Amino acid sequence: MDCKLFDEIADHISKSGYEEIECRRRTSSGRHYYFIYHTVKDWLTKNHPEVIKNMGGSSHEKLQFCMEQLCIDCSDKKFGMLALKLKTLHRIRVHADYYLDDEFSEGQITMIKKEKERVCELLRELETKS
Repeated sequence: MDCKLFDEIADHISKSGYEEIECRRRTSSGRHYYFIYHTVKDWLTKNHPEVIKNMGGSSHEKLQFCMEQLCIDCSDKKFGMLALKLKTLHRIRVHADYYLDDEFSEGQITMIKKEKERVCELLRELETKS
């Protein structure tokens, strides 16, 4: 399956007529997050297979740790920026999925979409350097 479908379904969920707005926000945020997760994982597998293969941590941490290591190894702050964005996006997804008593606002959806675009932009910039 192409992970871009996660992004498409996230937009579809957001625009649906389902009356529970917060539920739509929470559900679409998870799909946006997993679009990014798989995009980054695929990018690392293609461009830095040795780093992702040898990195420890949970599946979500692993991507962050890879970016932190690449920031050091390649002396490129863009990898550090990606690590921070992955951490932020993961926190938003966890908030959406586990903290149901806390409000999940439209601002959080706006942030996840903005950060998602920036992650893709940074990956493109780094790929052109390779």
